[in-house]
Amino acid sequence: MSKIKSEDVSVVIQGPIEIKFTASAIKSVRKFLPKAEIILSTWTHSNVNGIECDILLLNEDPGAEVYTPNGNRFNLNRQILSTRNGLRVASRKYVLKIRSDIELLGTNFLNYFSQYDKRNPSFSFLRERILINSLFTRNSFYLKRKKGKTCIKPYLFHPSDWVMFGLREDLLNIWDIPLATEPETSNYFIFNSSLRHDKGCLSRWYPEQYIWISFLKKNGLSFDFDNYYTFNETLAELSEQTIINNTIVLEYKSQFDILCHKYVYQVVDDQTMHHLQWEELYKKYCDPEFIISTKTILLDKIFLSPYRVKARCRFIKFLEPFIILLKFQWFKNLLSCIKYMFYYFIDVLLCIVKLISNYKIINFLRGVLIVHRNN
Repeated sequence: MSKIKSEDVSVVIQGPIEIKFTASAIKSVRKFLPKAEIILSTWTHSNVNGIECDILLLNEDPGAEVYTPNGNRFNLNRQILSTRNGLRVASRKYVLKIRSDIELLGTNFLNYFSQYDKRNPSFSFLRERILINSLFTRNSFYLKRKKGKTCIKPYLFHPSDWVMFGLREDLLNIWDIPLATEPETSNYFIFNSSLRHDKGCLSRWYPEQYIWISFLKKNGLSFDFDNYYTFNETLAELSEQTIINNTIVLEYKSQFDILCHKYVYQVVDDQTMHHLQWEELYKKYCDPEFIISTKTILLDKIFLSPYRVKARCRFIKFLEPFIILLKFQWFKNLLSCIKYMFYYFIDVLLCIVKLISNYKIINFLRGVLIVHRNN
């Protein structure tokens, strides 16, 4: 059980006010962290009627920037400013930073704080690791396959920025950084069109990358990471080292008890760094003697298998003609569904066989049943 008490926690809720979502966020914090200090950091001229918090910050809006050819905008500077100002007025030892459209589902995540004690001092820039969630925490790269071709799609220095928990001084260390210069950042590939990039993204870095590399360089780490497509093995290892030594990645919902109402995602892909992948890198870089629990392996295999997600998607497509009475290639989708379900069950079966060989299957199944019952 966590020894962290709610009276030791400030909660910084940052972002625009959407009455339904923001009120739900505050209500959930009052429920699960009843004595926490709640700070709402939003924008001037916002409608705050009916919003109850301990501290209300109305910041001048720095605006959003267009970063795609079709006019999509990102809120990088908005996020930095609202988070940084909220952290500056926080008065408690610990801080939970969440978006204004995220609801807290519990406090199980607190049990993981300070749980992993081995670190490499050369890459540790915080007093304690912070807790982040797997949603939009990226692996260093993944293999992108399109039209029979395979290429490396890099995702360096990309920890999720949706939610963070840790010491106030550590979160302030991360977020007390300069705003991105504009339009040089969001329109970088307009000015450097000859460089390799995705045609749908003109920004120099993704927001998560800008925040993380700014934090690292502020703390004296020197490296050349020109843009989001920059990749080599040295940078990949550096990216992993900084994430492993300064964060603990927890599974969205099941370990980090949050729910985003605005964006409902089913993220199980080779881009996401899940808790199991984080533990594997922790073992690689920090503690070679660390034993990854069989419970973690089995839960990852059962609930995060890409075959499970693919089968689910195909099954939904198979049902479409019965729901909307349109003619789709339902038979092809059914066969595809069956194929991926077969892959999924074989994947799980191989994992179980491996566990049986280690004489630990009984404890594993007991752990799975407990987790399933709690969820």
